[in-house]
Amino acid sequence: MGSSYKGVTMAVNQTMHILGFMTGTSLDAVDMAVLETDGEDIQAFGPAGERKLREATRDLLLEATDQARAWPRDTPEPAIFAQAARAVADEHLHAAESFLAEHGLAWTNFDLLGVHGQTVLHERPSGDRLGRTVQLLDAKRLALGSGRPVAFDFRTADVAAGGEGAPLAPIYHAARARAAGLAARWRR
Repeated sequence: MGSSYKGVTMAVNQTMHILGFMTGTSLDAVDMAVLETDGEDIQAFGPAGERKLREATRDLLLEATDQARAWPRDTPEPAIFAQAARAVADEHLHAAESFLAEHGLAWTNFDLLGVHGQTVLHERPSGDRLGRTVQLLDAKRLALGSGRPVAFDFRTADVAAGGEGAPLAPIYHAARARAAGLAARWRR
């Protein structure tokens, strides 16, 4: 899926307040978590929660997933992807509004939103064939609706380079281990 939002590079040299979002293949909810980070270490964890997906969004994403599975390589993406990407952005905005209110927060409390997007297709590399992955999100719509910059599409470049599509997992695990005081034990 083509990017609908111009990428912006951010140098991190101070603590940032991040609101992270995740939706899973179960299509049950938008998960949200707040953290403070300097981009390498986690300084603090804030509140976390989830909001159930609305039924209409869930139905649309199920259809987008069905069409993604039937999508032949090297052909134009299914038209439903654009509609579903907008719905995912709207669902995240809707979920965040109640989450923020519940925790006495506002969009302006955050320096950045980190959003995975909804995975509708993920094929691992096989032999000489690269993998293929699609996470739907209209990041521009989310950025405009929240007034915050959005980091998104974490998997595509990793898969295009021959990876499995989980480039942030090792970084997060290392930061989490340092925050728990376990990193020194791994060096032995």
